[in-house]
Amino acid sequence: MSDENTIIHVLVPPAHAHSHSTSLVNALSQTNLTVLWLDTLGDSIRHPQIHHALTFDLPALTDTLQHSSDLAWDILVIDNIAPLFTPLLSSTQGHAVMVDFMRLIQRLQPMERRIIMLNTSHSLAVNPTFNLLIDASLRISEGQEKPERGNAYIVQKASMHPPGPLTRPLWEL
Repeated sequence: MSDENTIIHVLVPPAHAHSHSTSLVNALSQTNLTVLWLDTLGDSIRHPQIHHALTFDLPALTDTLQHSSDLAWDILVIDNIAPLFTPLLSSTQGHAVMVDFMRLIQRLQPMERRIIMLNTSHSLAVNPTFNLLIDASLRISEGQEKPERGNAYIVQKASMHPPGPLTRPLWEL
């Protein structure tokens, strides 16, 4: 692991977002990692081995993150960032709010954590400002109802992995 937090953006087809979230919950629950799952829509699958919190807006999400040091988590999943960030993209002030939030999660202590941001908005995925603030961007292939190995592709990753099929769990990137 690096000496800083790794932010992984996952673009999920909206029609299959729930099944991909469920698959991620099931996969993470089988690890020895402590997972904090922040649900922004109130529709994620609950699992007893995963800590869940509902955060329906950006201020609530920020507050939860600032108090998350009480829980020694290894992986943070934000499901779904689209309703939080997409409305902000139409203004300069909105971009500044997004940048401030992304810098907050980059500085979460202690370091060496994985932050997985699930997203169903293509407009956020192609936003140049957003892409400068993440470490990896993965795109789940359209048309796959059930996630299977090999249907997630790394779209961009500056220093950690070349573009191509995902060959290991995304929390190990």
